[in-house]
Amino acid sequence: MHHQHDDTLEDLIFEALQKARSFVAALNIAALSSNSQDGAFISRCVSQIETGRVLDDDVEGVLDAVRKILCREIEEETFETRPVFDGYHDPEFGDVGTVLEIPVRTVRGDDLSESLTRLDALVSARYAALDRLCAEREVRKRI
Repeated sequence: MHHQHDDTLEDLIFEALQKARSFVAALNIAALSSNSQDGAFISRCVSQIETGRVLDDDVEGVLDAVRKILCREIEEETFETRPVFDGYHDPEFGDVGTVLEIPVRTVRGDDLSESLTRLDALVSARYAALDRLCAEREVRKRI
């Protein structure tokens, strides 16, 4: 089993950069925002991410702002939810599981949801790299 604490700082930064590239590649800026002001803002944000500056202090605010726009746009592209049973049928006890409300979205909404998933992966990888960087700095102070 692979754990992030087994990775070197270089590996973690590399993963964050890969996740950033994956997010940018999946993001269709033209189709992303229903208003041109958000589209222009996201274009500026993406250009900052594309340059590989994912560990910069100001990137956290950028990623958070892009996430809020994505969530709002996804909500606008979700037209209903449908119940789906997640579980199994036990002959002795009947249905065992839970009913999930699955969003039904437009194609654009599905694309935006995929972008949000990639953004969340980028944020997670970024935090892992920053945490390791901080830990290594603390260790160096003590030596």
